[in-house]
Amino acid sequence: MKYKVIKSVAHNFADSFASTLNYVADDYVLSYVARRAITTGQAELKVDLLSGSVVPSALAASPVDQAIAQRVCWFPKLLASQRIDAAVVKEAIMCVRVDTSRCSEPKPYYNYRTAELPVEIQVIITDDRGV
Repeated sequence: MKYKVIKSVAHNFADSFASTLNYVADDYVLSYVARRAITTGQAELKVDLLSGSVVPSALAASPVDQAIAQRVCWFPKLLASQRIDAAVVKEAIMCVRVDTSRCSEPKPYYNYRTAELPVEIQVIITDDRGV
């Protein structure tokens, strides 16, 4: 196993969560998170990818919780696909930060409604060496 591959797993996980394929109910997961961040004033969501715990729960209410649960279940499979022994991962945290000061109201664009929802996703994985 090559430890340097862990960095690409973190990158791939974050990209997957931000993907337009991460769609539940009737909207993108990040759209739900951004709208809740604006209404609650809580701009950061933290997910423990090993235990599935989420803080704050207000940002991860249904249907976001379903998408997070699916991604948490997928995490060990992602590690295995990259030939990483899950036992070497001691901590894995995903932080989703919404810049609520830069969010814009949805505007009509042809038959769609668009809005600016600046979001930063960071996945931090700590291995058994403490790296």
